[in-house]
Amino acid sequence: MSRERRDKLFAICKKYRMPIIENDILRDLWVNEPPAPMKSEDENDQIVYIGSFSTSFQANARFAWVVAPSAIVDRIGEVKCQVYSINNRILDMFANSYLKGGYYDKSMHKIRSKLPERISKIDSILRKHLTNIAVWDTSCLNYFIWLKFISGINTDKIYNNCSKMIIMSGMKYNSSSHLVLNSVCESIDRTNSAVEYLAFLVSNQINGK
Repeated sequence: MSRERRDKLFAICKKYRMPIIENDILRDLWVNEPPAPMKSEDENDQIVYIGSFSTSFQANARFAWVVAPSAIVDRIGEVKCQVYSINNRILDMFANSYLKGGYYDKSMHKIRSKLPERISKIDSILRKHLTNIAVWDTSCLNYFIWLKFISGINTDKIYNNCSKMIIMSGMKYNSSSHLVLNSVCESIDRTNSAVEYLAFLVSNQINGK
């Protein structure tokens, strides 16, 4: 989201006192300096700010954190206890030690240093298979790469036949003309296979098959 659009959204929400959930789970994977979160400008505790270790550290950990007024945090804790009958205290202790020891920062630095090379390889894969049928932008070195397809492509139909680990529907973000590629969850070879199959599905739809 651009800074201009974000500021307009924040201004409207402040005017009408609407709460905001700021989901910032990819911040630790920014290669360059990330923009300041909206929460940094929140003077009235209007924003619930969410981060996660799941995307940047361990996908199956399902381990997140939140910055919010104490009443909201307490309520989230109550809901968590209802959904998860057993709290993973070992995971809590490990995360505490990992953060205090500086190991998390070292791990993220290592991942960020390798991300530009990986995105470059994925950009080459996209150019090989999707040139002339989609456009994308890898200049920001993002975890997610938005693929905008030529007019008339039914992305929902394509999504239903794609690898759900690598390809996500843009409809999740109110964009029917896009599919979203996860750039880091699979190997380069498996990503290439998924994009190649994606191109096959799009070509079949264009040719009326």
